Amino acid sequence: EYDESLGMEIQKPTVSIIAKQLDGKEVELSGFIIPLTGKLAQSHFMLSRYPQSMCFFCGKAGPETAAQVFMNGEKKVEFTEDKVT
Repeated sequence: EYDESLGMEIQKPTVSIIAKQLDGKEVELSGFIIPLTGKLAQSHFMLSRYPQSMCFFCGKAGPETAAQVFMNGEKKVEFTEDKVT
């Protein structure tokens, strides 16, 4: 689909009914932290099924293997290369 604001074709995700039912609810996921800033403590980051060295930008995994995370309130998580929950 063409996005006028970006001036390019983009792919739109298909969100399942089950995923829509989770909107606004607290969920627990496991994965690897992909930092979005250079800070050690992150409150907004990507969580990937695979380590950063195998991210979907670099490998063959798709966007369904990652989630954007916003921590509640002032909560932060320390960056680690280990799998987290």
